[in-house]
Amino acid sequence: MNFDSVVQNNALYQILYINDYVKGLGFPTSIGKFKLKDEFHVSLLKLPLEDLDDATREKIIEVGKVNSAVLTETPRLTGEFLHVVDTDRERESMIALVDFPNVEKWRAKIREILPDVKFAIPHTTLYTYNCGGIFLNPEDFEKMTRELDAETYQTLHEIWKEKTNA
Repeated sequence: MNFDSVVQNNALYQILYINDYVKGLGFPTSIGKFKLKDEFHVSLLKLPLEDLDDATREKIIEVGKVNSAVLTETPRLTGEFLHVVDTDRERESMIALVDFPNVEKWRAKIREILPDVKFAIPHTTLYTYNCGGIFLNPEDFEKMTRELDAETYQTLHEIWKEKTNA
């Protein structure tokens, strides 16, 4: 498990890598048109750079990094899998929702700097089609998520259940 701050696409992202955990579950390398990602992370935060002055950006990076120490337990998949569609950008992915112990402690420290900040729904993107992934804001969750077809859901859920003893 590894915490990082990344600047890309005119935004500051704070993410926690969970590669070993997800790869250890042994999901198939492809499902239909979807390909399994090479890298797995939970996006904790996305802030447009235009909304941040340099001092605030640096403080967010520092506070995020220092307080990532509270994130002592690896996030675990909940067993809920969803299809995400961003029609505006013609992107699709399959995600797994994540149970993230202690994330609220981390979020509280970020809220001390940005009280109105909105955090991502805890998830990791497993599969993508035509994209690298889709950041899932809370306000877009209902609009962009759909149930997977029954066969795909069952495949993913059975693998998760077997590997996690759920």
